[in-house]
Amino acid sequence: AGSAVRRSRLAGASEEAFGGMLGFRMSLASRSAPAAGAAACKAASTLPVHNLKDYLRGSWSIKRVLDENGRVSSFEGSADFREAPSAYGLNGSGSKVPATDDTSVLHYEERGQLTLDGKAFPATRRYDYIFGNESRDDSNSAEQVARVLFDDGRYFHDLDLTSGECQVEHLCVKDLYTATFRTRSESSWEVEWRVRGPNKNQRIFTEYSRPQPHTAGST
Repeated sequence: AGSAVRRSRLAGASEEAFGGMLGFRMSLASRSAPAAGAAACKAASTLPVHNLKDYLRGSWSIKRVLDENGRVSSFEGSADFREAPSAYGLNGSGSKVPATDDTSVLHYEERGQLTLDGKAFPATRRYDYIFGNESRDDSNSAEQVARVLFDDGRYFHDLDLTSGECQVEHLCVKDLYTATFRTRSESSWEVEWRVRGPNKNQRIFTEYSRPQPHTAGST
């Protein structure tokens, strides 16, 4: 199957309102740290995932490299996908609506250390992954496709990895964010973001891994 392409638009949103998608929330305290080298995207086979919620649930280790015109920064830490109360759902336009019995939520939170220009900063990021009738087409399983929201409830993009790969787009004012998600195995997946705009030229590569294989709904 071909890659799913999902598009969203947030005209008029500012960089700060965008929720620090690729720039993390950092504490003001810093300390010296070595800079990391750039990571290369490996050419490898992908794993079709038919139960995305089960695949993502739990803890992952993260390694991320950001390259902006040759200026390299890195992030290392952990991410948790945990079941959360279904306080809201979404309608077809991405607006929040009261949750239904068919809606479930995985809350994503990552924590770690961002290394930038030889200094290290504690950094965090949060999203909500919505599963259920509001987050899918009628032809898809309720746990096959996720609608990803920023932590303030705004729509970000949809995620469908039934082919093992998913391409997404998000426009923030004049900056276009495009990404390719790939599942490499039951214990490894990756995402590569490309950011282009009048004053931006960034490539961000992130690897997620588990210490042990995780049973996923991939067959």
